[in-house]
Amino acid sequence: MPRARPARQDGAPGVLHNASAVFRETRKRRQDPLAGATTGRIDGRIICAAWRETRDGIRAGGAIIVSRAPARWRSKPAMESPTAAVSILVLDASGTPRRWIGIEDAVGYYYKEQVVWDLGRHAFTLHGGTSRATGLRSMLTLRSIVAVRGDASRRARYGHAPALTREMLFARDRFICAYCGGRFRPSELTCEHVKPQSRGGRDTWTNLVSACKPCNLRKGDRTPEQAHMPLLYVPYVPNLHEAFILRNRRILADQMEFLMAGVPRHSRLHEEERALPA
Repeated sequence: MPRARPARQDGAPGVLHNASAVFRETRKRRQDPLAGATTGRIDGRIICAAWRETRDGIRAGGAIIVSRAPARWRSKPAMESPTAAVSILVLDASGTPRRWIGIEDAVGYYYKEQVVWDLGRHAFTLHGGTSRATGLRSMLTLRSIVAVRGDASRRARYGHAPALTREMLFARDRFICAYCGGRFRPSELTCEHVKPQSRGGRDTWTNLVSACKPCNLRKGDRTPEQAHMPLLYVPYVPNLHEAFILRNRRILADQMEFLMAGVPRHSRLHEEERALPA
């Protein structure tokens, strides 16, 4: 089906015209009176979707168009969708985490009928037009966790160490200095080599810890034993589930519950769980 022309950048009428064009083209091509369509704004973008109703529910289909919203819309936080910052956790069919995506990308999986199963207590509903056949308004409901069919070559590997970044290192260590035990802002922390680089220390998960700048200067080019600065915790390599938690700061409760089930007991994430009041 040919894509409709991009929405005009002069305001809402252009967006509505664009959504209507998708809706009309879907019905024209499919000759289907049960088609539905919706348009919405997520994180400064316009999303248009069309799908087909069935007697058992809604089956995604039709067209999806995403374009930029007018600048004056993006400059008004009060008009932003409450789901703008929501991320959907994507799994493969076996339940292995694969990636974080936005709402509009999740609609694409439903549209292509690639969703094998979904779960989660959080649901996000897109409302469409009213069906001429049933008189009911069409809806498409997305869950916070979706399992999709995909290329096996892109499947995440359990034994593969996640990429090492400053942000993920600080998150693994819960923003706590490994030497003094203080909690600091990211700008106040450094990536400190347990075994100094001058002595062959490498940039690995097991040789790097978070350290405040004063402790980093005090330790200098020495080992913790030589500096009489014992480590307060042992560095480790995060597994796949923990890596997904570390790279996303806005995780819904059901997503966190699902990922924590796969986090090993030695992870520092469990230390925070044990510290919470009963």
